[in-house]
Amino acid sequence: MKKIFIIFITVLSFSLVLKAQETGTFTDTRDSKIYKTVKIDSQTWMAENLDYSNKTGCWEHSWQKRGKLYTYDAAKTSCPTGWHIPTLSEWNTLITYAGGESVAGKNLKSTAKGWSKMWKCADLYGFNAYGSGVRDHSTGIINRIDERAYFWTGTSSTSDNAKYIMIVDDDIAIKSFDNLKTGGMSVRCVKD
Repeated sequence: MKKIFIIFITVLSFSLVLKAQETGTFTDTRDSKIYKTVKIDSQTWMAENLDYSNKTGCWEHSWQKRGKLYTYDAAKTSCPTGWHIPTLSEWNTLITYAGGESVAGKNLKSTAKGWSKMWKCADLYGFNAYGSGVRDHSTGIINRIDERAYFWTGTSSTSDNAKYIMIVDDDIAIKSFDNLKTGGMSVRCVKD
């Protein structure tokens, strides 16, 4: 019975990996950067953080290629033509497809880099999320590198706050919260 259960789990895991669908690349004509892409269910996502140098409201990581961190206003205008910052509803579609809030964090985390606790990473869909940290709105300090991924959504909650998605290194869940729009977070663009 134990062997049958293990075989069932292995087949189920393999079938989930097969759902990862199409991968590809996209070249941003504004700066010629090439981004990996992945189609997950009906959505096509950038499989890495946006790294476009907007004129204001974005900051670079100085130690590893992790994409830029953007204020909410800069994030709203930084995706290339044909792409946009995903709304909370679009994120929720991805989260549901990746197993729901309680496990989607693990299923979307990169297994190759960017987490202090790699054993909680599965990256079943090729989304490749990594702990890119956050820029504090009051101090300007970038912290939580390799510990947390923060992604802006295109959903504003008040005039000063917007929704964001957070994935944490020591948890398999994924959650949404509100933050001041002046903080710096990563952006994953989704195709129009």
